Amino acid sequence: MPPGNAAPRGYLQLTDAHDEVTGAVLFDTPIPARRGLEVVFEQWQYGNTTRAPADGISFFLTDGARRLNTPGAFGGSLGYAQKRPGGRPEAQFVPGVDGGYLGIGLDVLGEYFGDGEGRGNGCERRSPAGTSFRPPAPGPNVVSARGPGDGVNGYCLLDATAGNRRANGVWSSSLPGRLHGDLRKMPAGVTAKRAERLLEPVKRVVRVAISAGRDPVVTVGIDFRDGDGFTRVLRFAAPEPMPETFKFGFAASTGPLTDVQLIRRVVLRSKQPVERSS
Repeated sequence: MPPGNAAPRGYLQLTDAHDEVTGAVLFDTPIPARRGLEVVFEQWQYGNTTRAPADGISFFLTDGARRLNTPGAFGGSLGYAQKRPGGRPEAQFVPGVDGGYLGIGLDVLGEYFGDGEGRGNGCERRSPAGTSFRPPAPGPNVVSARGPGDGVNGYCLLDATAGNRRANGVWSSSLPGRLHGDLRKMPAGVTAKRAERLLEPVKRVVRVAISAGRDPVVTVGIDFRDGDGFTRVLRFAAPEPMPETFKFGFAASTGPLTDVQLIRRVVLRSKQPVERSS
């Protein structure tokens, strides 16, 4: 991870490469929803100390009329959706984020794509990956979108960059690049300036937009830093009804598998001014 004196360079570390670590940042001020919205941010996922990296980073929107002071369940639910730990029927649900509207999962491991552990509880449309929870994860290197939910119900899968199911039960990814970077660890004694250089090829820039007007559409684009700029990876109808205002957050987690997960330079654009609460 960047050294501690790298703070002025703007990195927000959600997790380090230890097991069972969680992190979230929540913006509890309403943002106008109906006139269109665009969020752009940089993200890094790298440095796993285990055989595979996990879990991933989520960006999510909630109903602005609700208080946003706690994320949803972590692990494969990425701080947005609900979760029944381990998928055990006797386990008590951990609720999803209050008033969830849309959760975009930048899912390195691949559990967010599946409805294992009770994700999507009560949804008519289920993930094509099914509801079982066992290794391997069904959708590694997949961007998935989940819709409205509250408590232990909803958060249904809306769309995903999953291709075809392989014989081992793992779905291929239609992404043109990898969400996870190749950097294994920072050298001992690394300076902030050198750390930034090492992180540059690992960076992915993500853009999430909701169009204005009737029949709003959600698009997700990613710049994989391959010289091709932004590639649109998801496009789907925005869930209705849309709330009058949004709040938003980011979350990330590790489990038995680890990763370093960072975000930086979050820019939110709304065509209607945001009224700050006093």
